[in-house]
Amino acid sequence: MKARLFTVILAVFAFCSVASAQAYLIRVEGRNNLRSCAGFDCRVVETAPIGTVLEVVGEYNRWLKINRNGAEVWMANWIDYTRVEPGEQTSAPSVSDVDNCCFLDWLCVTDDDWQSGFQAFQNNQCKHPGVAIEGSAGFIDQMEAALDMLKDRTPQWYDYVISGLDKIKEDPESNCICVSVHTRTYVAPPTPIVVADHPDEVHILFLAAGLAHEACHVHRYEAGFPDKTDAEIVADERACVEVQLETLEAMDIYSKALSLRQWYQETIENIENPEYWWWADD
Repeated sequence: MKARLFTVILAVFAFCSVASAQAYLIRVEGRNNLRSCAGFDCRVVETAPIGTVLEVVGEYNRWLKINRNGAEVWMANWIDYTRVEPGEQTSAPSVSDVDNCCFLDWLCVTDDDWQSGFQAFQNNQCKHPGVAIEGSAGFIDQMEAALDMLKDRTPQWYDYVISGLDKIKEDPESNCICVSVHTRTYVAPPTPIVVADHPDEVHILFLAAGLAHEACHVHRYEAGFPDKTDAEIVADERACVEVQLETLEAMDIYSKALSLRQWYQETIENIENPEYWWWADD
């Protein structure tokens, strides 16, 4: 009886510690998942766009309790956000506030914001909302083709990619296709212009599935998955190759990329083998 009473007291105390926190406002600096409870196994209720202002009404462990239009949701407290000071503008930007078609969910504040946004608009890099593409005309054409294929054939994976990447960038000095999870930027070396002029479907499938792979790393990073030890890196790469394969299978409606499918499947099956650790060569 005493043990049960003690458990009840602890539960009440924990509940009160969450509920009694003084409310304050934050502005998210990345696309943040809001969940039904405080844990990764909880359902994602909503993904808050960049610039969204949220009311924090409590905390539990490493999770923030959010009042979202009267509903209770939770957000990881290690995701980038800033406190909104009293008197600071808290309303969400409207289209009339933002002369930047690439980042309609980002309220332009600094000169750099406006300059990069308008430059992207001038360079016709705004076809896919939220993703700026930088590089040669051939590179842009190929990446546009990959995004178009994702959007047309598998909208759910298209949304996954554009919600994980803010920029796709050609880098002549890069020796790998990789992503900066901190800046949400996909970086790749130049690819043959002839492919852009006469796109080969298998090549575009490869690019599109690769975008999903790198977006996966961003999503996992922002969800708090570690990747410090070899085992953690292996787990991270396995998860993202599985995403890559699932994306390819959803897009490859004519079964033209069977060798690619076999390659991804073989990689997943042998991911524990250091001979398959392509990232160890970096």
